[in-house]
Amino acid sequence: MSLSGQVRRLRLELDQTLRTRAFVSRAVRGLLSADETVDLIAQLAFLLWSVGGERSASLVELAGRDALRVGGGAVGNPPPPCSAVAFLSGLGESPLGAALGSPRAFDLVLCVAGTSWVGDAADVVPPGAEAGSEFLYELSERGAGALGNLGGPLQPQAEALYAFAELTRGMVLGLSSYLDSTWPAPIHTPRLSPPVEAGQREAIL
Repeated sequence: MSLSGQVRRLRLELDQTLRTRAFVSRAVRGLLSADETVDLIAQLAFLLWSVGGERSASLVELAGRDALRVGGGAVGNPPPPCSAVAFLSGLGESPLGAALGSPRAFDLVLCVAGTSWVGDAADVVPPGAEAGSEFLYELSERGAGALGNLGGPLQPQAEALYAFAELTRGMVLGLSSYLDSTWPAPIHTPRLSPPVEAGQREAIL
């Protein structure tokens, strides 16, 4: 199987898994709060910047505009990168990342981070906004398009490239776990009717 075929299968498997996670499930249904949406956008932007650097500048700029729009034009201190994103940043600077070459590594991060759930979420966040998230939409589009940059036949570095893609999958799952634990789904407790007094019970009967 070609490298692009392997990564395409990885994208499908990862997307199916992420859609079972509570945070992503709420994201694609438009159920995130403003703060949750800002954190999602920020973490994905950190993920792209950690490997792509200047190549990710246009996407990171879109992320900043979306975050300002969600926050009503005033975003406080942005959330710091979660542990999973920070770990991937270290990998990008490792001998493995250097061997892959920065453009190729960034294509892989786009492919793995920009699966179809991101595009679905783009249409319904920021919450209450007339337009969806430009950043999430663009990430989804570039994620699908980056597959073509991986080439057809297996390349000399195919093993290292696919290993990097698998590591990135782990980082994206770690990012999902961070979002689940930081922003747990709200629990709605049903309101119970007060007990019926004896006199009321007799009147009902």
